[in-house]
Amino acid sequence: MSPKRFISPALVALLAFIALLAGPVAGSAQAATPPVKGAIGGLYYGNSAARSTLGQPVSGEIGGPNGAVYQEFANGRIYWSPKTPAMWVRNGGVHEYYKGRGAVASEFGMPMTPVTSYSQGTNGWYLKTYNPNTRAWHWITWSNEAGAVPVKTTGAIGSYWESHLSQLGYPLSVEACNGPICSQKFSRGQVTWSSAAGTHVVKNGFNAYYDRQGGVGGVLGGATVEESPLTAGGAQQTFLGADGARRTTIWHPRQGRVVLMKSDGAIYSLWRQLGAENSGLGYPTSSEISGLPSGGVYEDFDGGKIYWSPATGTQPIQWGPIFDEWARNGYERGSWGYPTSPSWQVNGTWNQNFQGGRASQAPNGTVTWTPRGANDDADLDKAMDQLASDDGFGSSGSALSQVFSGSTSAQYRRYPGGVVVTTAQYGPVAMDNHVFELWRSNAGPEGLPRSAKLTYGKVYTTFEKNALAYFPERGDLVMRTDTALSSGDSFIIGDSQTAKGGYNSWVVAGIRQAGYRTNAVYAMGGIGFTGDFSGVGYGTYRAGVVDNFWQLPAGDPSVVYIGGSGNDQWVYNNPAVIADIHTTLKKIKQAYPNSKIVMACPITKRTPDHNDRNALAALELQAAREEGVRTVDTRYWITDFHVENLLSDGIHMTPAGDAALAPHMRDAFAAATR
Repeated sequence: MSPKRFISPALVALLAFIALLAGPVAGSAQAATPPVKGAIGGLYYGNSAARSTLGQPVSGEIGGPNGAVYQEFANGRIYWSPKTPAMWVRNGGVHEYYKGRGAVASEFGMPMTPVTSYSQGTNGWYLKTYNPNTRAWHWITWSNEAGAVPVKTTGAIGSYWESHLSQLGYPLSVEACNGPICSQKFSRGQVTWSSAAGTHVVKNGFNAYYDRQGGVGGVLGGATVEESPLTAGGAQQTFLGADGARRTTIWHPRQGRVVLMKSDGAIYSLWRQLGAENSGLGYPTSSEISGLPSGGVYEDFDGGKIYWSPATGTQPIQWGPIFDEWARNGYERGSWGYPTSPSWQVNGTWNQNFQGGRASQAPNGTVTWTPRGANDDADLDKAMDQLASDDGFGSSGSALSQVFSGSTSAQYRRYPGGVVVTTAQYGPVAMDNHVFELWRSNAGPEGLPRSAKLTYGKVYTTFEKNALAYFPERGDLVMRTDTALSSGDSFIIGDSQTAKGGYNSWVVAGIRQAGYRTNAVYAMGGIGFTGDFSGVGYGTYRAGVVDNFWQLPAGDPSVVYIGGSGNDQWVYNNPAVIADIHTTLKKIKQAYPNSKIVMACPITKRTPDHNDRNALAALELQAAREEGVRTVDTRYWITDFHVENLLSDGIHMTPAGDAALAPHMRDAFAAATR
C-alpha cells in the first residue's frame, strides 16, 4: 500500500480560482461568445441602437482587402477599415445585395451609413458606401417596386439624383449606357447623361415616349436640355442621338401625345422661325412624311402643312381656300406643283406662289390662279438691272438664279459690285456679296430682304428681322446695324451663367451695376469657345465670332465682355480650347478696336471635383493675358463668397445666388475696366 499524499487546502483554492478566471474549457456544452473589440467594439458598446438591432456576435473579426475587417452578429454586421470609420449594417434586402456583390471587396467598398429609411413615394431604405481606392460613392437603395438598386453618386447621373431626390423619387434600374450616352430610371422620371450634352431629366409624357423609342439605346439617345413649356400646356425637349442627329419631342396639349421633329431639319427650322406653336400653323400633328415627288417631304400641323423639296426649299401652306384649291388640283403632283413661297397679303388679298404660278385669294374667299407668263422673267431682269446700276453694282448681271433658304423663296442676280435679290413680297433689293452669302446660308434669323441704301460706298440692307452690312475694316465681318452700340454700352458674350438669370444674372447685373448699359447680350446655356452642347445649334464662341455664325452688333461699345465657359471642360481637349480662345479674342479686337475687352474665366469652387475646371480656368486667363485682354478671375467665387447653398444644381445660381454674386462682379468688373 503506497503512502498517502497530502494536498494543501491553499493549493486547491488557488487552482479553483485560476479555473474560474479561464472560463469553460473548449468542447464544453456552452460555447464561448466571440469578443467584440477595437473600433468595432467601440461602436457596438457605444451605440445602443446598433447593439439592440444587431444582437449577439456570432463570429470574430473577419479580414478583407486593404486592411478592412467586419464582424458578424445575429442580425447584421459591423464594418471597419483603416480609412473609414466603423459602421453597422442590419440584415435585409439592402445588406443582402451588398454582400452578394462582394461586400468590402466589391466596387462599393465600405458602408458609410447604417441602413436608413427614406420615403420617396415608397417605404424605402438606403445604404451609403465609399470605396477608398476609387473614391466612388454609391447609394444602395431598396423599394417594394424595384428591390435593391445601386446609384453611383460620384457619377453625373447619381450626383444629380442625390441633389434632386424629391423631384426624381427612388431608383428603378441600374445605370445603362450606349456608347457615350447613359441613363438611369427613377420613379418620377429618368436622368440621361452624355459627354456632349451633360445631365438632364426626362419626365412625364416625354419619359414614356423615350422608353417606347428604346431609351438610351433608341434613336433619341440623351436629352440635351430640360423640358421647357410651350403655349397652352404644351412642352418640348431636345435629344442628341448616338448618330449625332438632334431630335425634338413636342407634347401636343390637346391631343395628349408626343410628336417627334428633326431639330436639324429644314421643316423644324422654319416652324421655329414662323413662331412655332404660336404661329398660324400651331402644334405639329405628325412627324416627317416622305415619299413625295422629287424627294419631297412634309409634316402636318394644327393649321396646315410644311413642305420641303430640293427644288423649292421649305414652304408653309395653311388650311384655307388656297390649300383647298391646291388639293383639288392634285397637291404637289398637280399642275400647281410645290409651293415656292409663304403666303402674303396685299390690300386684303392673300397670295402664294407655286412652281406653276400664283394663287390669289380675294376677301370673299374666291381663289384665282395665274399661271407663270412667258415675259415674267424678262420684266424682272430689267428691274433688277436698273437697281444694280443705280447702286453702282454694274449693269450686266449673271443669269437669274433661285434662292431657297428657310422660309424664303427668292431669286437673285450677281453683278460685279454686289447682288440684287428679289421676292414676290418686296421686289428687288441690293446686298453686298458678303451679306448675301451669309443670308443665303441661313435666312431664318433675318427673314426676307425689304430695302437697302447706299451710304459712303457701303450697302446697308434691311431685312424683316434685322439689318446687316459688311465691314471689311472690322475683321471682314458682317455686322448688325439695327443694334449699333456706342459709348456707355456693353456687349456681353456668355454661357448659362449669363443666360440662366437673363437680365438679372450675376454677370449681367454686375456689369450693369458697374455703370454700363446691358442691352446687347449673346448668351446660351451649353456653349463655350470650342463646345456647343446647347441642343439648338446656337454655335460656339469661335464659330459665332470668327466664322460670323452670329452677326455681332456694329458700333463702338465702351466694353466687350466674354465669359469663359466651363462647358469647354467637356471637350476634353484643353489645347484646342486655348487655340480657339486666341483666335476668338483676335477677331473681337479687330471688330471693336475702340472698346475695352474683358474676359472672365469659369466660376469655380475650392473642391476636388472642380480640379479640372480650375485648371482650365487658369489656362483661359493666361490666354487672355497673352492677347492683351483685361481679365476677371472668378475662380473659387462659389466657395469664397459662400454661395454654395444658393446654387440651383451644383454650379448655377438661384435668383438669390445671382443677387448675392452681382456686387462682387460689379467690383471686379469696375476694377478691370479702370
